[in-house]
Amino acid sequence: MINLNKFSHLFYLLLGGFFGLVFAGYGIFNTIDVSGSISRDAIAVVNKTPITMESYLRALDRYQNDSKDSLSDDDKSWVLQRLIEEELLVQRGFSLGMITTDNDVRGAIVRTLIASINAESAAAKPNEENLLEFYNQNKERFTYPATISIKAWVTNSRETAQIAQIKLEAGDMLESLKEIRSLSNIPNGLITLRKIREYLGPSIANAIMDSQNSNILNQFVQGRWYLIKIIEKNKGIIEPFESVKNHVENEFIRHKADQKLRKYINNLKESASITYLNQKI
Repeated sequence: MINLNKFSHLFYLLLGGFFGLVFAGYGIFNTIDVSGSISRDAIAVVNKTPITMESYLRALDRYQNDSKDSLSDDDKSWVLQRLIEEELLVQRGFSLGMITTDNDVRGAIVRTLIASINAESAAAKPNEENLLEFYNQNKERFTYPATISIKAWVTNSRETAQIAQIKLEAGDMLESLKEIRSLSNIPNGLITLRKIREYLGPSIANAIMDSQNSNILNQFVQGRWYLIKIIEKNKGIIEPFESVKNHVENEFIRHKADQKLRKYINNLKESASITYLNQKI
């Protein structure tokens, strides 16, 4: 007699098995003519849909991995019944239109399909030549970005900005100037150029990056004067190939997976009949 705690595995079998079957080409998308010859690979047929031996063996493996004891004949029969019930529930879900109306179901299918494409890409290991070529063509992916440490002030007065620039170039403080304020929201220490763009905008960030001879900048932007003191500036560093080889391989696989997914989606679009009913979109 089967223990009641085995039913705790039902959800695992239903959910874990179904989407693997869907995208491996089994389960609900396979139908056969029961009046004709039944595939030798089928262990059962549910409303003309075969449950394959492969899907059954995978379910047994999942159940065995979650059980301390070896599987008895009753256990194996129980697993098969769960697969049959899974197929019936899936078929019922399709008949109710859940694949088109239930966002959770649609999302799970999309995620599983994307995961299967990614897994296929990850299985194809690139060779050294592939990785080196990818590294040379995408060095920005493996570069430590330039970092800069600055102090910044802003004023509405051109005259105050000029006085402030003179003081900063002389190494003086600006506390005595009443019409200028420090931008205290900018973090102390080294930050990336992208962060500086977020705080001060692209024109000031570019001026800071292009500055060669002076560490004091006076920039007029959108009706205000910005005083920038560059405390430290470090150039970006490109990591050598050998030190980031594993990172290069991961990026290569991710890039190939993205390409494969895009090609797959484009093929689906080309094979589909798509009609746009709102020409303004």
